[in-house]
Amino acid sequence: MKDAAYAGTGNPSAVALSIVDRLASDGLLNLEEFAAWAGICRRRVYDEINAKRLSVVKIGRRTAIRARDARKWQDSLGSEAA
Repeated sequence: MKDAAYAGTGNPSAVALSIVDRLASDGLLNLEEFAAWAGICRRRVYDEINAKRLSVVKIGRRTAIRARDARKWQDSLGSEAA
């Protein structure tokens, strides 16, 4: 699913900007957007969810990650590396 900000622009960075905007406004990210933001593959996203290190919300059939949970996950990476 292409983001509306990207549609027709031919500029992939438009999607990244949209993700950043949603992170700043405590929006929701789908799993593909989260994977792109985090720099990990989709399989690793599922691994993090299954290991209970990343919280998700279900909206019907859609799985999403709250921006605050994405930042919390990112912050936890520093404590695991120590």
